[in-house]
Amino acid sequence: MSLEKLVFEGESYTSEIFQQYIKMGGEVWVIEEDGEIIAYILYIIYDRMAHLISIAVHPNHRGKGLGRKLISKMEEEAKRQGAERVWLEVKANNPARTFYRRMGYREIIRVERYYPNGNDAIRMMKEIL
Repeated sequence: MSLEKLVFEGESYTSEIFQQYIKMGGEVWVIEEDGEIIAYILYIIYDRMAHLISIAVHPNHRGKGLGRKLISKMEEEAKRQGAERVWLEVKANNPARTFYRRMGYREIIRVERYYPNGNDAIRMMKEIL
């Protein structure tokens, strides 16, 4: 949760939200270095789709391909479990949209007031057949 709070500041998910997704069958994968979590991904698979809920890389470890590695592994696992596509939401003004486009995701729709603070999100999707 400390990495979630560091990366997303005032817009971070609560531990209750993480627990809720895990109870629903979601998974959290982490990358650790020296006993510290430096990156994670939270996702859930259902109805032949995977939903990437949250991904974060510690600011001191960005540019090392950790996010790409986590997403690629999640896509492989989702495909293995029968998913045909992955979708995610990203804050409309988040520069990570460029990263997701490079990973093969395309922007589908703008979701107004998606986030609790009223910010819009962009829903993105990728076919993984």
